[in-house]
Amino acid sequence: VILTEHGLNLEKLENTRIHGYTLIGGFTRQLHRKGGVAVYASLQLDNKITVTSISSAAAELVCETFLLKAKLKHRHFQLLGVYRPPDSNLETSMDLLSS
Repeated sequence: VILTEHGLNLEKLENTRIHGYTLIGGFTRQLHRKGGVAVYASLQLDNKITVTSISSAAAELVCETFLLKAKLKHRHFQLLGVYRPPDSNLETSMDLLSS
């Protein structure tokens, strides 16, 4: 499960539970409210998922991301959770995603 615009600070995100799932991680804003990306995985998949990349604090209000790799039945998947605020610059967001 990938949630965007969860609006939680790190402490609240770490304490938010979804029955049958574990928090893999997420991006939480440091200086502003709302936004963010959180990733939860089924308890059965917990050890098959690796965090690949999390946006830096500079991405706040621009393009907030969380990238992970999952291995399921001899296949590898990369999943990207993205939250781009509606008023952020699209070109800047695309540059951030492509870097």
